[in-house]
Amino acid sequence: MRRIILAILALAFCVNASAEAPKPAVRLGWSMAPVTAATRFGDENKEFRSDLQYIYKNYHKDIRSTGNFTIACDLVFNEWLSASMYFAYAGFSTDRFDGHSGEKTGEAKGGAFYAVPHISFTYYQNDVMRVYGTIGAGYCVYSGFEKGHGSGVIQFNPAGIQYGRKIFVFAELGFGTMFFGGLVGVGYKF
Repeated sequence: MRRIILAILALAFCVNASAEAPKPAVRLGWSMAPVTAATRFGDENKEFRSDLQYIYKNYHKDIRSTGNFTIACDLVFNEWLSASMYFAYAGFSTDRFDGHSGEKTGEAKGGAFYAVPHISFTYYQNDVMRVYGTIGAGYCVYSGFEKGHGSGVIQFNPAGIQYGRKIFVFAELGFGTMFFGGLVGVGYKF
């Protein structure tokens, strides 16, 4: 496995050896709702009990999310390796209901704040297009959640494409605790 990874890195370096060095950039994006944060936002007590207090406890319905709003700052080391710092926020809300009457008693709101540094490997690039992948690990802080105040974050985005010169659009496919699915947005190269 280690040989395969080293071969991919060597190939990426050889392909990009003659290309123009990428420039530092700032990116704004949006991704799908983080599933792991949404599950923490739900009921605080999920074990099954048969007593009446548990059966008639207050409950909530579907959890709504804004998705992740992301800002990323890229720092370029060379043609095939760069580092990025992702900052993201996802908002959550749900309606609360009384366990006895079923009437709405209010609304609960919360948010998840992410700070996740990434390492980015460029697979291919030319003057207007860059194909890359990233891997990152960081931390998430929860606000308004019933359980947990924070947790570690691991994110792997094996496929990303960036198109444009000074102002560009980008799309990443990835999975992890920050998002599972796609991240899309716009950016600016310095």
